[in-house]
Amino acid sequence: MSKIINAHIHLGGSFVTDSYYSEEQLLSCMEENHLDGMMVLPLAEPTPDNIEGHNRIYRFAKANPGKIWGVCDMHPRHSEDEYCDEVKRCVLELGFVALKLHPLLHGVNAMSKVADKAYRIANELNIPLMVHTGLGVTMSPLMYVKKAQQYPDLKIVLCHCGTMDKFNEALTAAQLCPNIYLEPSWCPSHYVERAIHTIGADRIVMGSDGLQSTAIEIAKANNMKTISQEEREKFMGLTAINLYNLQ
Repeated sequence: MSKIINAHIHLGGSFVTDSYYSEEQLLSCMEENHLDGMMVLPLAEPTPDNIEGHNRIYRFAKANPGKIWGVCDMHPRHSEDEYCDEVKRCVLELGFVALKLHPLLHGVNAMSKVADKAYRIANELNIPLMVHTGLGVTMSPLMYVKKAQQYPDLKIVLCHCGTMDKFNEALTAAQLCPNIYLEPSWCPSHYVERAIHTIGADRIVMGSDGLQSTAIEIAKANNMKTISQEEREKFMGLTAINLYNLQ
C-alpha cells in the first residue's frame, strides 16, 4: 500500500463542537490506523487570533518531521496587514502547506470582500485554500465556481463536499472548474466512488475532520468496490502529497 495521509484533522479544543484533540491523541490515531501523515489545523474559534494555535502546530510538526504538516486558519475579519502577515509567517517561516477559510465558524460570507483576502493571499503564496462546505453553511458549493474562475491558478478544496445534501453541487462545481478539488469527509462511500469516476482520483483527497472518524474514513476508502487500486492509493494519500507538496 502506498502512503496514507489524513488531509484534514484538528488539534486543540472547540467551544462550538465541544471537542478537544491533543498531540498524544493524534499520534495514537496515526499508529492505530497506520497513517503515514496528517495535515493539522487549529479549530476555528471566534477568538482574536489563532497565532498560539499555529505555534502549537509548528512545534508538533517539528517534533514529527515528515508526518505532521500545518494548515493556517486565521479569522479574515482581521485587518489586511494582520491577516496576511500571519498567513505569510505560517507558510514562509513555519512551513505550513495550506490555508483554511471556515465561513460558519469565522462568521463571514465566503463571497464577501472581507473573505476575499483569503483567496488573494493563498493565490499569492501558491498554496491551496481549504473551505468548509455543507452542514451549518447556507451557501451552495456552486458559489465557489465564481471564486475559482476569478482565481484560476488557485486550488480550492471543498471540505466535506457539501455533505450529503449538497454533494451534487460540490461535484458539479469540480466538473466546471479544474482548480476545484474535493475532500469528502462526512459523505458515504458510494458518493466518493461516484466523484472518483466523475473527476478522477487526482482531484480528491481523504480527510476525517474529527479524530474518532479517522478509522471510519479509512474503512470507507478500503471498502469501495468500483475503483481500482491505483485510484484508491491516490485518494488515500498520493493526491494529497501532490496537491499540498508534502515533504
